[in-house]
Amino acid sequence: FCVGVETPASCAADCPTTCGDGYCLGTESPSTCGADCASVCGDTLCTASEDPAACLVDCPTTCGDGYCVGAETPSTCAADCPTTCGDGFCAGAETAASCNGDCPSACGDALCTAGEDPTRCLVDCPTSCGDGICVGTESTTSCAADCPAGCGDGFCNGAETASACPADCPAVCGDAACTGTETSTSCAADCPAVCGDGACATGESTATCAADCPAACGDGVCSASEGPTSCADDCAAICGDGLCTTGEDATSCAMDCAPTSGDAPSTGCGCRVAGLPGDRGADGAGGGLAALGLLGLLLGRGRRRRGERSVRA
Repeated sequence: FCVGVETPASCAADCPTTCGDGYCLGTESPSTCGADCASVCGDTLCTASEDPAACLVDCPTTCGDGYCVGAETPSTCAADCPTTCGDGFCAGAETAASCNGDCPSACGDALCTAGEDPTRCLVDCPTSCGDGICVGTESTTSCAADCPAGCGDGFCNGAETASACPADCPAVCGDAACTGTETSTSCAADCPAVCGDGACATGESTATCAADCPAACGDGVCSASEGPTSCADDCAAICGDGLCTTGEDATSCAMDCAPTSGDAPSTGCGCRVAGLPGDRGADGAGGGLAALGLLGLLLGRGRRRRGERSVRA
């Protein structure tokens, strides 16, 4: 008999246990008698007193059970885990525009958000002249406020000139600047001729600037290094210049061209006679004697002519 102080715990033989008697004995367990046998987390039994939040190891969660535990997140199970901006999950209705903290912007999402600007993502953040950013189709010509002129940017504007920035402003003949490949020969308007610059330009000649225009036979100028003998085209023969050149001979210019021993005697005033002193005969002495003989012959003829005139008279 189970009497007195006996209980199922002190005398199981007299007091058999029954579920609900407050004793968890015999074959009772939280599974067979939760009323007497309280569940313990980790006993692999998910009892009435346990749930995924209290003992996930005994009560695994499933999406939709109302518990946001374990591996569940707003991204994997929005039903159990509602999202809030700032929870580190970009889920539900959150976007880069509504919650940039959880949803970072991506270039091309049509949202110009923090971290983006025309230089990083022009497709999302279109530029406008005056925004301080020189991008897209802006240039020093279309938007000087954002794109100040700089030598080498491919635009000739502002204070740039062919002299100050030949990279952007190519030389143009007539722009009043002698730049680039321009010379006094190719562009006299911008590059006036200067004697000594190595270019024989318009207005210069051998006579005015021999340094740039060296003498050349046939250029129409008889320079210091030329003469009738070396360049008859430029230097015409002048009787009396001491040179017997083309076009002169003993007859036309005895002063420059002395007659030779084979030349015919001349009695003209101022002309030399073969054999007279100064003749270019090979024998100087013989030439002198011939001259004296010829002189005597001429004097004898003169006397005879005077005698004949006396007789007639």
